[in-house]
Amino acid sequence: RCLSDWSSDVCSSDLVFIGTVAGSRTNPKISGHVDLSRFAVEGRQFQDLAADVAASSSQMALRNGTLRRTSTNAEFAASTGLRNWNPLPGEPVSADVTVHSSDLGDVVALAGMQSTGYSGSLTAVVHVEGTEGNPRGAVNVQAANGKLDGNGFDQAALQVNLGDRLVTIPAAYITSGASRVNLTGD
Repeated sequence: RCLSDWSSDVCSSDLVFIGTVAGSRTNPKISGHVDLSRFAVEGRQFQDLAADVAASSSQMALRNGTLRRTSTNAEFAASTGLRNWNPLPGEPVSADVTVHSSDLGDVVALAGMQSTGYSGSLTAVVHVEGTEGNPRGAVNVQAANGKLDGNGFDQAALQVNLGDRLVTIPAAYITSGASRVNLTGD
């Protein structure tokens, strides 16, 4: 079974949801556990994607999320406030993602992009909180021995801070052999 949209194809062997739907037809409350196993994104085979879910017209949350592939292991949780099933700028948000020893190409594929030409070991920690219109938090990414759009690199790191309506990059670099490019910005 495959789902196609403008950015990627997702094919799965098993999708299981065990949970409850309560409330009225116009205002349902959904809670349970979803498990998508043996699926592919952009031709990359994944073992399992699972999470506890809760959704209502005022909030959506994913807890205890995991993503597994031979070369990728990630944990995640996220929530957002809603008004009549729509996220609005003043609604609260939170997200925590930890990626352990992943393949950079897997992350690129999951982002809906062509993963050809992307490889390397990737570790990332993401923490975001605040509101839809003003998220705050930090993103730290490290990669090694890979390719970005077909160009080889030895090491790369990126630190991004989300502040009060300000994004700063206090440190970022990429190395290839004796070459190094540093980047900062806001």
